[in-house]
Amino acid sequence: MPPRIATAAFAACLFALIVAAKWAVFDRYGSPMPDWDQWDAEGGELLIPWHGSDRFLSHLFHPHNEHRVVLTKLQNLTLCVLNGQWDARLEAVANAMLPALLGVALWIAGRRWLAHRWQAPWFVLLVTLFALPVAWQNVLGGFHSQQYWLVCLSVLAVALLPFSPSGSPAWWLGALAAVLALGSMGSGLLAGLASLIVIGWRCWRREIGFRAAGPTLAVGVAVVALGLLSRVDVEWHRHMQAKSARDFVLSIVHSLQWPWRDRAWAAGLFWFPWAWVAWRVVAPAAAREWPVAGGSARGRAGPIIAALGGWVLLQIAATAYARGAGADYPASRYMDTLAFGAAINGLALGWLLTHPPGRRAERIGLRTLGLAWAIALGWGLFSQVSGTFEWELPDAKKYYVKAEGHLRRYLATGDPKHLAYPDIPYPSAQGLIDRLAEPALHAMMPVPLRPPLLLGPDAPPDSAFVLNDARPADPAS
Repeated sequence: MPPRIATAAFAACLFALIVAAKWAVFDRYGSPMPDWDQWDAEGGELLIPWHGSDRFLSHLFHPHNEHRVVLTKLQNLTLCVLNGQWDARLEAVANAMLPALLGVALWIAGRRWLAHRWQAPWFVLLVTLFALPVAWQNVLGGFHSQQYWLVCLSVLAVALLPFSPSGSPAWWLGALAAVLALGSMGSGLLAGLASLIVIGWRCWRREIGFRAAGPTLAVGVAVVALGLLSRVDVEWHRHMQAKSARDFVLSIVHSLQWPWRDRAWAAGLFWFPWAWVAWRVVAPAAAREWPVAGGSARGRAGPIIAALGGWVLLQIAATAYARGAGADYPASRYMDTLAFGAAINGLALGWLLTHPPGRRAERIGLRTLGLAWAIALGWGLFSQVSGTFEWELPDAKKYYVKAEGHLRRYLATGDPKHLAYPDIPYPSAQGLIDRLAEPALHAMMPVPLRPPLLLGPDAPPDSAFVLNDARPADPAS
């Protein structure tokens, strides 16, 4: 089979596996019901202004907590308009395609950068990281596409913007991705910051002239500046911020050791491939052997891998600052970023094995650490996903069943007593009642939650049709 056809065939299989796995999880554990943040970010700041023609653009860019989730709003508005319903099922179905596309992009990169013998393990790793519900909150939440948009757009920006000639199609695509990342989440500016660091490093190393790097520097500065100027400080989330250096550092370590818990040493094991690649890129002798620009596709891989891993570390640090109070372990919704970090380390390991060090002792050490990395990652994922299927997903399903029942009965009767329970899809019953009082939202409820259709005669009053009539079994009696 020709290599291009094989690459495309495996890419299609990978896409189908990831999408099907996420759809299957949602089908068993998900719900069509709009939940929590959706009532404000989508209902109050999107659907009501859209249907009421009430300063729609202002509401579109209005922040939701610390984030301006413009892309998620536009995606879900499009789905609502096309479907005629505000249905979280359709949102989750569409969301699943974003990580599948990211997985395909990483697969194609691995086909170009890795030796043939490492491509099968690379495919298996991508299926494992992107198909399993490691971030189950993002799989079930129709509103959680911002996590996927953040990763996908940041990858495009960091991989293309600082490594492509200014003005080339790839450069423009990277610049557009960096700007659009600002509309994903509050940390979207880190794509511009990472690109700025990389292009600045290349200038300092005299691998590119300052004039040639000028447009990239300008885009990076503009993205970071715009992100800082549009930053929102949410008072009611300050208690979640790291309160000390200990909280901050431990939060970072807990993310680096993912998918393990209570094993700080695992952070070094899981990130050693990226650290090794970064050293080979940065060290003067290694940099001459693997230049940042030019050369073969495999030669360009090292710097791009180092840059993408650096972006993940920036994201981890930002999360540790904003959500590091008590140094707890990362929530499920952040684990897609951590899974991408694991994929980058897997790609780094494959690249190192494709370009092994010259000394025999170093080659043996690399293979030994690589085997330990694979075993530890596999065991950690098995433990985490087992717990997800045993506790977290069943608990989520129980909540959805209860909340759907309460909401369905309220929509059918209008009686607030049906919302006087803790398991409702909004923090307060009165807040939910106020939002459902909007005709636009009430009319867009998904079919499984709507009141049943009223059946009655479609005939004049003097017709032969009699409402609720019953005839004896024997017509002659």
